[in-house]
Amino acid sequence: HVDVIYYQLTFVKGWSFSQLRSALNRARALKRVVATASAHALLQHLALPWPALEGAFFPSTYRYNAQTTDLDILKKSSSALTQAVRLNWDARDPKILYHQPYEALIVASLIERESNDPQEYKNISAVIHNRLKSGMPLQIDAAVRYGLNKSKGRLTYSDLHRKTPYNTYLYRGLPPTPIAMPSAAALEAAMHPADVPWRYYVLSSKGRHVFSQTFKAHRKAVLRYRQYRNRQHE
Repeated sequence: HVDVIYYQLTFVKGWSFSQLRSALNRARALKRVVATASAHALLQHLALPWPALEGAFFPSTYRYNAQTTDLDILKKSSSALTQAVRLNWDARDPKILYHQPYEALIVASLIERESNDPQEYKNISAVIHNRLKSGMPLQIDAAVRYGLNKSKGRLTYSDLHRKTPYNTYLYRGLPPTPIAMPSAAALEAAMHPADVPWRYYVLSSKGRHVFSQTFKAHRKAVLRYRQYRNRQHE
């Protein structure tokens, strides 16, 4: 009788695929079979129902032993994500605009990266939904950051004018792929936006977002936050 030693590997919600892959490559006692595989090869190995690796894995903690391969964990994680999307899609609000589960997955990833507070997710989902419905650009900073590979620092005026497929200031509609791993809460929010008229949001002094229906109300909220931020730096 041999005791099998188990290890744990956690994929964190909001991670990009490159962060997930780094964690996989650092994991102890894990057999590497696809550690250096290209994105194209990985897509073939995993037979994903999506066109990209980004956002295709479920954030969770996975147990494994020394016989487990990195491909085994990727398969388990991608299957969990596919199942979570399917379950939420089957139970979706019939009024949502999205025609394909992949669109909802993209929206879930945007929601995940835009707020740390799951209580806000359905309001952010409503803003995205209302903007898409009225033909407004999404103007989601997290997507712009992803396209520029800029995770830190404030976005500059020139950043917002850089042409990438993820620049939601320049291009209307959804970005071409997810930008991160969405949680179950973000997936649910994407498919059940709150029934509210919000089209704007901005951070408040309390670290949460202030939601507004009109640009005028939004400008006031922006000014209040800027005044608060300036006071903090005095």
